[in-house]
Amino acid sequence: MAIMERLNLAALIAGGLSLALYVFLIVRQAPIGSGVEIAWIGAMITSFIVFLLVLIGLVSLAVIKDRKHIMEIDRLDDERDRDIERRGDAWSGHVMQVFALVAIIGLMLGWAPVWIASSLYVGVIVSGGFGIVLRLIHYRNGV
Repeated sequence: MAIMERLNLAALIAGGLSLALYVFLIVRQAPIGSGVEIAWIGAMITSFIVFLLVLIGLVSLAVIKDRKHIMEIDRLDDERDRDIERRGDAWSGHVMQVFALVAIIGLMLGWAPVWIASSLYVGVIVSGGFGIVLRLIHYRNGV
């Protein structure tokens, strides 16, 4: 497994754990539509901190495993890696546009700030995960 593939996998795991934590922290506060005020800012910050800590830990493990290749800067990525990254970024952007549109519609309909912020935050994580899954598929299929 190439170092860029490992780094993408680390980001996917960190994002998945972060998203699961955020959804858990939001859903446990009140059933959707109950009108109860939801403390979403703390949940979002906690989720983001967990994402960073998990990502730093997993990237550190990946770098330790591939330390001999890391020393050779030219070997970190090649044209294939850059092409795979571009494809994943493009599709990730398309998915994020859908979530941004949902947030804009929510603003027009007068949704509570928690749902607008959540649609954007979840959109960032889901779109990033979607792009990473596409990258990992391309790495596995040799594209």
